[in-house]
Amino acid sequence: MCIRDRPEFTSYRQWSEAMWQRASAPEVLAQRDYWTAQVCEPDAALGSRHPAPATDTWSSLRVSTVATPVAVTDRLLDRVGKDEGVRELLLTALTMTMASLHADNGNDPAAGALIAMEGHGRADATLDTDTANTLGWFTSVFPVRLGVGDNAVDIARAQADPAAARTLLDSVSTHLREIPNQGLDYGLLRYVNRAAELRSAAEPQVEFNYLGRIDLSGNESDPWSLLVGEHDQALPLDPEPDLPLRYAIDVIAGIGTTPDGPALTTNFRWSASLFTEDQAARFAELWEQAITTLADVVHG
Repeated sequence: MCIRDRPEFTSYRQWSEAMWQRASAPEVLAQRDYWTAQVCEPDAALGSRHPAPATDTWSSLRVSTVATPVAVTDRLLDRVGKDEGVRELLLTALTMTMASLHADNGNDPAAGALIAMEGHGRADATLDTDTANTLGWFTSVFPVRLGVGDNAVDIARAQADPAAARTLLDSVSTHLREIPNQGLDYGLLRYVNRAAELRSAAEPQVEFNYLGRIDLSGNESDPWSLLVGEHDQALPLDPEPDLPLRYAIDVIAGIGTTPDGPALTTNFRWSASLFTEDQAARFAELWEQAITTLADVVHG
């Protein structure tokens, strides 16, 4: 089947120029204190050390996969509502996972989980553009710090005190709703305006990317489809092995189709320069425990 070319109303260059011009807008400049608060506090190393992009590269990446059972996935999806969607539930589980790992490492989980979130919005409403037919990867990345102070809940506490886990979920949901402009402007402040307090802060060690309900996106009549299963696994893990390593762990989650129903699958892309096999396995084990615990909490 042939895919016909469609008119491109806003080119990638035009979109980039619009973003650059937006960097000086008062609405953007007013967010400086907000974003500084996300990254200014310490973030203890999850592995042997923090990533060093000047020397660490993608060639050190390895991947581990956790397949959440259909029954557990179903319990999570059964509680998805207006205020707490799948993204909020998974970020809560990730926050619990990181709190537990910090505790394992002898660090205080009360500092919170510093996570880089990835968004794929094209910001047409904000920029008055039309990129519906524009080819390009319009990715935004911004930091969030979740589970701070009294809201720091590791897996053991969540199992002993389900109310604390529900409070954490509420705080994560509230935090995400209150992010200015869905995180679009953080990159403008850090990379265009070069805000000193943002440039000097440590990068998050963990990036989270929720791919969505892949099980709902399939349409055999379309001329294209998402690569899943063995086709996805055949792709190289490090297509650019010399690329600087930015994160210690990438958490990439999506809900796909199985013969028994929708199931959550999570890939952990981790660096062998920063983690041993056992440490990476521990992170995946904690994630699995956090997902199961949270499913019990929200369904209880």
